[in-house]
Amino acid sequence: MTRASILDGTEGTAQIPVDIVAFHAEGMTDEVAYSIRMFSDVKGRLDVALTSKEKAGALQLWGRMVVTIKPLNPAAFGGMDKLTLVSQRWVRQRARVTEWPPASGNYLESVEPESYVALGGEPKQVLAVVKKGRVIFTSLLDPFLQARTRVNSFFYVDSKGKDLPAGAEPGRIAGVRLVWADVRTAENRVTHYRLYRYVPGKPETLSLFPDRISGTQFIDREHNGTVTHAYAVVPAKNDAVGEEVMGIGLDYVEVVQVQPADDTTRPDELRFGHLGFKR
Repeated sequence: MTRASILDGTEGTAQIPVDIVAFHAEGMTDEVAYSIRMFSDVKGRLDVALTSKEKAGALQLWGRMVVTIKPLNPAAFGGMDKLTLVSQRWVRQRARVTEWPPASGNYLESVEPESYVALGGEPKQVLAVVKKGRVIFTSLLDPFLQARTRVNSFFYVDSKGKDLPAGAEPGRIAGVRLVWADVRTAENRVTHYRLYRYVPGKPETLSLFPDRISGTQFIDREHNGTVTHAYAVVPAKNDAVGEEVMGIGLDYVEVVQVQPADDTTRPDELRFGHLGFKR
């Protein structure tokens, strides 16, 4: 609908905010296995210039890029078995597009060369320059990024981890057991799950549990029924170089406190996972 309103509109210029909710690439060459991802939120802008002769837009994308390299022969790389590089600044890429999403084969290209340095803990003297970075669009869907699940049920538990009956008194609640559907398949390569928690209306409370959850349930021992918490579960995997990659979570469930507060403020759209917390 957005695209139609632009291309069929009157002559002029329109700017459309574009959010890229996931960016990850991995693969292997004759010398290394590699992983490329965004370090933080990726924000773009689609500037569409409408004229009688040309209906095209300039798409611009900014992001901090992280490249992890795992040499197949560490001895050929000074004995390093893994090296992680991060762009020194926000990488800016630009493309001309005639539709949104861009057609398969369209690509974004870096405006200028990108400089990368090693992250902390790696040799500080390492410097790499990407002369021409390019992101090519494809119409193929990534089964991993399409994998979705959500917490579909929860149960208050006592100090021994046993489920409490409905209507249990707050003093007996010693945690909440969260349950979700298993979406792991050979095709999507999901191997485990990660869980987010926050207090609705207070995005600064967002946190990610450190556990890599191999099953389909988790007990949050910090929930005692006195505070409303929202939870989002996100599929995850390890990529070609062993780096953890989280999928995308667009849904969450609220576990309300036994005595609801007057503040019923709800946050705007939330996204969890691959690029972290976004509003």
